[in-house]
Amino acid sequence: MNKILLFLLLQTLIIYPKLQAQTFINENFNAGIPLSWSVSVPTCYNLNDTTKWSATSNGFRSQGLSSFSLDGTEFVVVDSDKPNIFCTCNEYLTTPVFDATGTPSLTLEFDHYFRHYNGDFGYVEVFNGSTWVTCATFSTNIGYWMAPNHQTVSLTPYINANMQVRFHYQANWDYYWSLDNVLIYGGGAFVVSANANPDTVCSGQCTDLTASGATTYTWMPGNLTGTTVNVCPNSTTIYTVTGTLGGNTSSATVTVVVNQSPTVNLATFIDTCINVSPFTMFGGTPNGGVYSGTGVTGSIFDPSLAGAGTFLINYTFTDLNGCVASASQNVTVNPLPSIIASAEFDTVCLGFCTDLYALGANVYTWDPIGLTGSTVNDCPIATTIYTVTGVDINGCSNSDTVSVYVDPCVNVSNYSNHSSFNISPNPAYNKIMIRCEQPNIKDVTIFNLQGKQVLSIVYSTLQSASEIDISDLSKGIYIIKLYNESYIVNRKLVIQ
Repeated sequence: MNKILLFLLLQTLIIYPKLQAQTFINENFNAGIPLSWSVSVPTCYNLNDTTKWSATSNGFRSQGLSSFSLDGTEFVVVDSDKPNIFCTCNEYLTTPVFDATGTPSLTLEFDHYFRHYNGDFGYVEVFNGSTWVTCATFSTNIGYWMAPNHQTVSLTPYINANMQVRFHYQANWDYYWSLDNVLIYGGGAFVVSANANPDTVCSGQCTDLTASGATTYTWMPGNLTGTTVNVCPNSTTIYTVTGTLGGNTSSATVTVVVNQSPTVNLATFIDTCINVSPFTMFGGTPNGGVYSGTGVTGSIFDPSLAGAGTFLINYTFTDLNGCVASASQNVTVNPLPSIIASAEFDTVCLGFCTDLYALGANVYTWDPIGLTGSTVNDCPIATTIYTVTGVDINGCSNSDTVSVYVDPCVNVSNYSNHSSFNISPNPAYNKIMIRCEQPNIKDVTIFNLQGKQVLSIVYSTLQSASEIDISDLSKGIYIIKLYNESYIVNRKLVIQ
């Protein structure tokens, strides 16, 4: 029989849980006095200064929250010293009406600082259904700024369907009464609820956890405190929040699901040249991502749009869970080489030959003769335009042209072939002498085989001879260009 009674008792405890607690009033006045609360018409005033209950702005008398508040936040205060006159005032701050029937017990909690002077009083009064009853009285200094007195008052004897609580201040040019964190709650087990927003995140992201139903909260794991906390879990985590209300505790859990972000890779790009046609980018995994960066449109990279230089290309992938990851690589766009083509003689007699020179690259191919090299020799049978294509160390190519005019030289005595220009010695060492039959030299420019100008001389009048100091030039092969007012003559110069 005893076992049967014990079983029935256990079933009763399971089927009929404890009565849930209920919070009727929970006000911190941080947003001022709610419209649902009432403030009595002030009984003492002097011009614009009155003694009514008022919400603060930046602490007591706007002197700052860090030193002149109860907990570092805004509150309400009634100040009989403010009008600066003798006047007996009775000021009331009243809660909204609430129905507490069915609640086995009822408790009021609040924080306050009562600054007493002479004959002032602070009363906590409760409406018992028919009249107002005083349940707490203050007539001496109690509490202080940033160290308020915490009061707990039982309202259980006064439970009814039309309950109200009011704070009544009576004074005559005395000091003030400040009030904050008014909480009225019913007894029994109370319920704490928790939620996450959002409740699903990607690795590396954070979310806010929010609790309700109590006055203070502690979150685990992390030992965080507060109504709302921010967490950044590395994996799916169950958070437990413990709420405290009136010395009792209750707990709730919330799960934050963490989806791992995708692993994204981007293969190394091969260097390209600025004249390469736009091409589709590849090498990003998983497939389906988006390329971005200088010169990128969609998945197409245009070297000419990017220009010469090194650029960072990003590849971003979003998975089915909405998690995003990216990878990046540099791509280098190389400029084209600057090719300079020239001929030893730009005019030759039929049957004569000339050297052709190219500068600015590493490998050269000459058309239409099909020869290769920076210096080639050809004996054209007709006036010919030679095109040389040079490829540099980056694999980029460019071209230049040089024309050689072929003269039949029928009347050789009248043909100069510009041979009137003579450079000696050649090969040379420290100096060269340039001579011509007539004053035809306007300026002289010398280039190295990389196409860089290394020496230039400009004459104010035409010269028939010119001695040039080349001692500062290194040994090697150079191109010397002789200019006059009607034509240009190229010659090869060797310095030993």
